[in-house]
This record gives sequence, structure tokens and C-alpha cells, in this order.
Amino acid sequence: MLKKRLTGCSMGSGTLCSWGFAVIKSDGKNVVPDVWTVLDKIREFSESVCSGAWEGDTGKPLKDVAAIGIGASFLGPLFLHTALQTDPKSIESAGGRQLHLLCSLKKGLAECGVI
Repeated sequence: MLKKRLTGCSMGSGTLCSWGFAVIKSDGKNVVPDVWTVLDKIREFSESVCSGAWEGDTGKPLKDVAAIGIGASFLGPLFLHTALQTDPKSIESAGGRQLHLLCSLKKGLAECGVI
């Protein structure tokens, strides 16, 4: 069954396994350009935050970011944050900013030794 689903994904059947995410096509439409459009918007926003051009409600550049994870969605930001802590360019780009990770998985993370 898994092989059949993976083959369907690679053939552009429109969904990724049982989650229903678009692979390359959704209802026959190529969604790759849409994905690139969103990624460009993310890049523009990130660059404006890093440069100090994006200001919060106080009129000051953002210094603190809170990432709220419900369930396992917390792990991606945690892993990325941990990896970037060792990259000199990322450390420099952070420029005094703080990332606050909030998670609803305290018991699970404790069992894994993450906290």
C-alpha cells in the first residue's frame, strides 16, 4: 500500500499520501508557481525584519518572536533554531533578537530529553 501511495505522489496524483497536501498538481493545476510566490513573500518579510524595516505596534523594530507549537509542530522551529545557533552568519543576523518557543508537548519533550 505504501509503495502504491508513493508512486501516486511521484506521478503527480495531487495528494501526498494520506495528508492531502498538494505535491506538484492540485486538481490538475500546477501549484509550484504558487509555492514560489509564497516563498518570495516569506523571504521579503524575513529580510524586512532582519533589516529593522518592519516595525511592531510600538513603532520599533521587532526584537522578540514567539513561535507557538501545538503538538509536534513545535519540533521544526526548535530543530531549526538549534541548528542556526552554531552558524556564524545566522548568529550575526539575529542581532540581539530573541526567539521564544512555546509548546504543548512538555511531557513528550521531557521524555525525549529535549527539555
